[in-house]
Amino acid sequence: MEIGETVEFIRHSKNISIKQVCGDYLTRQTYYRFIKNNLDISSKKLLYILDNLNVNVDEFLFISNNFKQYKEFIDMDTAKHYFECRNIEGLNHILDSYKDSKSTKEKNLFALVKVLLATLTEEDCLTERTYLSNYLINIETWSHYETVLFNNCMFIFESCFIEMVFSKVILNLDKYNTLRYYGNESIRMFVNMLILFIQRQEYDKASEILAKIEDYQLNDDCLYERCCVCLFLMALLAS
Repeated sequence: MEIGETVEFIRHSKNISIKQVCGDYLTRQTYYRFIKNNLDISSKKLLYILDNLNVNVDEFLFISNNFKQYKEFIDMDTAKHYFECRNIEGLNHILDSYKDSKSTKEKNLFALVKVLLATLTEEDCLTERTYLSNYLINIETWSHYETVLFNNCMFIFESCFIEMVFSKVILNLDKYNTLRYYGNESIRMFVNMLILFIQRQEYDKASEILAKIEDYQLNDDCLYERCCVCLFLMALLAS
């Protein structure tokens, strides 16, 4: 749905009057032109409207996308599933759909899928690995997108690179910990780093990660992460 169309859909669904939405800040004429996509409004006015609709920006964008995740996140999840199932045909299908990539997100996904494929086929993927590492290291402060991207390709990097980006991971967790969904993704990244270092028998690095996780209060719904922390704590103490 278009932005104006989404606003009107929410207003109508909640049975909120146009007067309540516009308040004293927008005229009815402006509102009608906006919902019919005949007028662009400022971000300040849009935020005013969303506040009167009692909808936050994330929820609004989710509704505007027809109650679906954005394509890049769906395709990342699909690629991860295909990789875990060793579905080379499925990965090639995603790769073909991004072969003419233009945007940064599309190029990132193309590189990610290329690396996943190369891992299964034992082919060279140095170019794509370098591209992903350069992208991640050059982003000063990670958003949720970089967290998810790194979570899906962490295993392709050397441990020294993972340690290099550790500060970005910490900063991300500090900023997003109060947001339940985004915070959980950061905690999962910690757990994945733990698993990876243990698989590589780098127990000192795993202990450092575990100590960092213990400094944070996990949300009540992080049952998997809590179990992992307890399991790894006992395993590392036993070793």
